[in-house]
Amino acid sequence: MKKFFSILTILCLCLSFGMLAACGGGTKNDDKTQDTEYTITAQSEGCSFDGIPAQAKEGDKISFTVSVSDSLKTVEKVMANDTECTFADGKYSFTMPAQNVQVTATVGYVQKEILSDDALLWSANVPSQICKAREEDGSWPYQMVHFEFSEPKNVNKDNVTVTSLNPEIIPQSALTDLYTNKLDNYNGFCDYGSFRISLDEVSLGTAYIAVHAKTSSVTPIDATIIKKIEVVNYGELQEETWQESVEVDLSRVYDEYKDNNIKIQISDRDHQYGTPVRMVTVAATADVRTVTFDYIPNHNYSITVYYGEHPNLVFFTLNESVTANATYQNGDLVFTQEGVTISLDVVSVQLSLYRATRANLRGSVFSKGAPHFCGAPFCLLRFEILH
Repeated sequence: MKKFFSILTILCLCLSFGMLAACGGGTKNDDKTQDTEYTITAQSEGCSFDGIPAQAKEGDKISFTVSVSDSLKTVEKVMANDTECTFADGKYSFTMPAQNVQVTATVGYVQKEILSDDALLWSANVPSQICKAREEDGSWPYQMVHFEFSEPKNVNKDNVTVTSLNPEIIPQSALTDLYTNKLDNYNGFCDYGSFRISLDEVSLGTAYIAVHAKTSSVTPIDATIIKKIEVVNYGELQEETWQESVEVDLSRVYDEYKDNNIKIQISDRDHQYGTPVRMVTVAATADVRTVTFDYIPNHNYSITVYYGEHPNLVFFTLNESVTANATYQNGDLVFTQEGVTISLDVVSVQLSLYRATRANLRGSVFSKGAPHFCGAPFCLLRFEILH
């Protein structure tokens, strides 16, 4: 029996030494694996990486930044091999695997609105929706889009670029006729600009359009604004309307001209293709006449007081007016709150020589079937009658 226990003890000792030897060998192999460094490479067109080491060990946390050279583009996602990197506090990160890693970034156009930047901003009447042209209307429908400078800048068309950030919805070829309005021909300072969207080229969907102005002249600027625009089918454009009123005081001229059938006409100068033409014409049957009409917020309206028939028209001059919630300046009638009444006075009558003014040429778009006045779309033309 003693001999049996002796043999058993020897076997147990041998087994223990074997297990210890095996464990000792495993620790050395694990240490060797943990000491292995794997390579990291990073390269993507249009962007740069900062903070990525050339090598790292398994389990190391790798944090880095990615930047793009084009201000109109942004990083959409970053991959470490087939694993998407996490993003927090302005940095991307991943945990190093036991293999070499290729870091890649996907870059796309910015998809967010920037309504103003530095002195550059979108005009208030820029639409958030436009209509795709009907096939039967051909290539004539378009939408004018305006941008402004809060202070005049010495820029021209060569200093301004317009870019479609979703060319599958609004192709770059649909953005034409870039214009910058110069306050004078000598200094070349610009206060606003515009471009056209050809509605026969667009597709249904949501798109972003960017305007970038850059110059290092005496009035330097490097600014970008972006507008989100939805393209809808003809007739599906949604318009909010307010009920507004204009009180026209004709007391200075009414007695003298009341038998001439004086008319008051109010129309939407920023009428959009695919929407009803909004124009109200009423007879001035008293020396004070109030006209109530549907107003589309942020649109510029015109108001004309006249008598006669084309081509023998006589126009009256209205005073300008600025109130807390409505203005009439430079031929533009604008309301900033619903349910407002603005009072305007007829101050004189003028005899006719027609001249289109700057305010007229800022009309956003006109419908092919829009009412015509003196042979031209009324929403685009306003006439001054000069002595």
